[in-house]
Amino acid sequence: MRLRNWPRWSFFDYGRAKIKDPVPGEKGSEELYSIGVGMLVELGENFS
Repeated sequence: MRLRNWPRWSFFDYGRAKIKDPVPGEKGSEELYSIGVGMLVELGENFS
């Protein structure tokens, strides 16, 4: 078998959550970030 296709990706995600009525001592919002890379490998005709 040989590699037929090898597309690659990179990504960046961002999200923010906000609490309407936080209790004392609780943060009113939270932010999340992520970055990464990925690829899809197809081996033969029926396997990816």
